[in-house]
Amino acid sequence: MKLKNNTSIIIILIHIIAIIGIFIITNISIITIIFQFILSVLSGLSITGGYHRLWAHNTYKANSLLEIFYLIFGTMATEGSAILWAKEHRTHHRNEEKPGDPYNINKGFFHAHIGWLLVPSDKIEIEEISKTDVSDLENNKLLLFQDKYYIMIWINLFIFTCFIMKLWNESIINIIFSNIIRIVIVLNITWCINSVAHTIGEKSYNNNIKAADNSLLGILTLGEGWHNYHHSYPKDYRASEKDKRNFTTFFINLTKRYNLSYNHYYNDNNNIPNNERFNTTFYKILK
Repeated sequence: MKLKNNTSIIIILIHIIAIIGIFIITNISIITIIFQFILSVLSGLSITGGYHRLWAHNTYKANSLLEIFYLIFGTMATEGSAILWAKEHRTHHRNEEKPGDPYNINKGFFHAHIGWLLVPSDKIEIEEISKTDVSDLENNKLLLFQDKYYIMIWINLFIFTCFIMKLWNESIINIIFSNIIRIVIVLNITWCINSVAHTIGEKSYNNNIKAADNSLLGILTLGEGWHNYHHSYPKDYRASEKDKRNFTTFFINLTKRYNLSYNHYYNDNNNIPNNERFNTTFYKILK
């Protein structure tokens, strides 16, 4: 199999290291487990609330403090820079399940989950990604800084995380492997949106697409599991109906309360029949 780039090699290696780590880690501290869980939540939240809803879809606006929070923990999620992530994701929505979709589910479950990161993109995908407009993000100095120095930022954050864990005398072996395992778990949970959420679940809003609402993924991904809804209303900052238990939406609402975010777009067409909803774009702004 021809690999896509050096990132493909890294993805394969960290998965191998994570599997090895499961058998090597011993006498791990409960503090380490709690710490890694917190980092998993914060990095996952930064992908859902920052990379996805804020930057890829511009569903709301955030001040610099919130953006820095998203960039720090988004980098720790190890999913690339926010600009590249949003560029590929916007391409996915524009070419949904058609040629040019970077993680097209019609190419198979494995391709949508991780294969698209391992094997070279085809000609149409390369062309579609290249013409996706992210000029709005490239005008953001914080995003440009992260994009330019992504590897260096990631390395420093990894080292800093290891240093913190030494404060409670965790072993070096446990520190390294627990960090890699946490990264692999967060990556695969994110990728499940591209694979599982395009395969298993209900289609209450648009039967013409494969994106599906999956309540279990709604929990695991902190609110991104209602994917049929999201693909029907990609501009809704909640990414689900308002009555769903959506941790990321709860967090975004909390940031609004403390004036860290504003101009939240939300869908307001609940009286429209299900089979017609996806053809509408009725949005209001919650300031």
